Amino acid sequence: MTFGHMVRLFWDMMGAELTNSPQVTNDILLRWANMSLERLCADAVALERETDILCTAAVQEYDLPDDCKRVWRAAYDGQKILLTSKWDLQQVDNTWDRSTGIPRRYYVNGLNGMIGLYPLPTTDTVVDPFGVVSFGLHIFYTAMPPQLLSPEDEPALPVWAHMGIVYGMLSMAYSMIGTQRRGPNAQYWKNRFDEVAMRLRVRTNMKTPKVWAIREIAQPEDWIMAKPRRPERIPPP
Repeated sequence: MTFGHMVRLFWDMMGAELTNSPQVTNDILLRWANMSLERLCADAVALERETDILCTAAVQEYDLPDDCKRVWRAAYDGQKILLTSKWDLQQVDNTWDRSTGIPRRYYVNGLNGMIGLYPLPTTDTVVDPFGVVSFGLHIFYTAMPPQLLSPEDEPALPVWAHMGIVYGMLSMAYSMIGTQRRGPNAQYWKNRFDEVAMRLRVRTNMKTPKVWAIREIAQPEDWIMAKPRRPERIPPP
């Protein structure tokens, strides 16, 4: 469903007191649609991506993609590395921010949107003529969907969840303007929006986290990948 289709549905479903209201412009509708899209994805993991990050020798932190919401797992030079934190590193190594070697741990600095490696890599990333990356960082992450910008844009959500955006737009419209019916109508459409958000959240969080795990009977560095977090196809409601 495109944004243009959502706008037509919005006006078809809107009460008479708000139809063609000068307060509800296309720019306002676009803003409400993107706010609803962001809220739908706040607790869901409907969009997953992966990417390479080029590393530099003796550099610890690197920028995460702009759309990155959460890093699920990472690998350095094709080898699995595990999540840690700055606090844990400080407890085990007084020179954690200077130690060099082959990275075996990573941490996420949420304040500045960066990912850090421990120990610091000793080699610059190499990309051969065929695009094969060596000595690089590869991450798998949950992404925020791109914003809607034009009537032809479609939200990066399962089709059955698109109506949630329309419900969110209706709720915001009734919360902003209207008559004495404003309150009940706003709550009604918010409840419909919450139902879609809940279904999306459940259907994208129903499986074991997709992270590196430790075998219960294994050597300390014997890592395996846990079962996939998300189904290949998000089932309909």
